[in-house]
Amino acid sequence: MTTGVRWIPTTAVPLFEAARASLSVQKDDIVGALFKEEVEDPISARREEVRKDCTAMYREINPGGGFRDEQHEKVLDEVKRRAEYVKRKDFLPRVTYQDCPLPSAAGYHEGDPLAAYAKLLTEILRLPGLALTDRYFERRLPDNTESYDYMKAMRVIDDPI
Repeated sequence: MTTGVRWIPTTAVPLFEAARASLSVQKDDIVGALFKEEVEDPISARREEVRKDCTAMYREINPGGGFRDEQHEKVLDEVKRRAEYVKRKDFLPRVTYQDCPLPSAAGYHEGDPLAAYAKLLTEILRLPGLALTDRYFERRLPDNTESYDYMKAMRVIDDPI
């Protein structure tokens, strides 16, 4: 996989999209609570507070200097612009899906050199999930072997358990 590209099973896509939708609703609720009406209202209500903060920060950087009214208006305009952006912006990254089927070991004939690799890849992907979901999995392991130890030994691509 390349930078920013992740693999998830096709069956997990609906769960992933449901989680994204839930996060989007939470964002809308939070932003909606902050800006019940227009963006202008809460910003105008805190106009003097913003002016005092700007003046204090300016004096900290430039002792003896003053924060002019036009600078204050620019700050308020920027706050309004950013608040409008927050109201309409989706903060979750854009996601696209690309179907990437795995090669089937059954599709290769006995003498094909890729058959062994396809079988290995299939087993690497299949067995950890089987170890987690099949309650009889440990019965098929050699004596004194725990499923966790088996999964740890099968970590051929250093994936997290």
